[in-house]
Amino acid sequence: MVIVRWAGSSNGSAVLSAIHADEWVPVEPGGDAALGLAICQVLIEKGLIDTAFVKEQTDLPLLVRLDTQKFLRASDLDPKGREDQCCYWDPASNKAVLAPLDTLKLPVDPALEGTFQVTLANGQSVQVRPVFSLLKDLLNREYTPEQASKQCGTHPDTIRRLADMCAKAKGHIQVMVGWNSCKYYHGDLIERVMCLILALTGGATVQACREVLARFTGLPHRLEWVARLDGVDYYDDSKGTNVGAVVRALEHFARPVVLIAGGRDKGGEYAPLLPLLRQKVRQVVLVGEAKEIMAAAFWGVVPLAMADDMAAAVRLAAAAARPGDVVLLSPACSSFDMFRDYAHRGRVFQEAVKEMSHGRARSQSSRVGV
Repeated sequence: MVIVRWAGSSNGSAVLSAIHADEWVPVEPGGDAALGLAICQVLIEKGLIDTAFVKEQTDLPLLVRLDTQKFLRASDLDPKGREDQCCYWDPASNKAVLAPLDTLKLPVDPALEGTFQVTLANGQSVQVRPVFSLLKDLLNREYTPEQASKQCGTHPDTIRRLADMCAKAKGHIQVMVGWNSCKYYHGDLIERVMCLILALTGGATVQACREVLARFTGLPHRLEWVARLDGVDYYDDSKGTNVGAVVRALEHFARPVVLIAGGRDKGGEYAPLLPLLRQKVRQVVLVGEAKEIMAAAFWGVVPLAMADDMAAAVRLAAAAARPGDVVLLSPACSSFDMFRDYAHRGRVFQEAVKEMSHGRARSQSSRVGV
């Protein structure tokens, strides 16, 4: 499926979101690539692409030999030329020129369309075309909205409207997927189409990347900072449902960590955690169905504490932590023993931290009143 949230901001930005969507566009299983290619067809056909970005930042201007369907390379034009250096067509000089290897700055204004004649080093004359020109022909031949609709199930008018939204966003497009696309059938094609839409609309310029990074605050329940209490920082990494994720979370911190872990055991090995527990963790607070299994795995490696629920786990962690430490919820287990999902577990953790903060504030107020 494709779920689109139209932000309606002054710069026309579009945000792909999995929740709180203004519009839900269903797509037939395996039809995502067809949908994306149809969007690209509309963008090119209506002249809605960022031409300057396409020429400088993509391989779409590079020349392809029609006799071999391979890139025209410097070694084709000169026996001493490099195999890894491709070529543009320069309309001003009416000849193929080498693409620079050490910079993205264009030596010429390369052609995006046309069929040209090139004489090779061996004297053979071959026809060449830019990748963009070949792509445009393919899209017009096989991926108009009407043709793609038969594969993806999305109405042609909706495809055209989505393309207009992408164009109006002026490069401010974010594509988010709930699972690794490569795990889908033909997932590599889906990812290539995502990149193509971003490339055609100028969605990956250096400036755009800087703007996105400046606004990015992190994702919920993924090493999410919650609060600082008495010099201790509390982090919610409830999405860390496997040992590998907890390893990465612990590697992130240079300060001592009090780790809250546990939940429903997933049948894996906890041994990869042991070196980091010795090195970085002041105490582990265990909660949930797996706490006995995890306690056996961690015994003698790090101090342990047991809690009956998340609120108790937070209180035990706070008692063990010292100023400058980190209290980290990174369970290494699924959440289904006590919670609906990892997000529910993370929210309960955050609520427990905030309740502890409010309790301390009330206590201080009472002391002041006395």
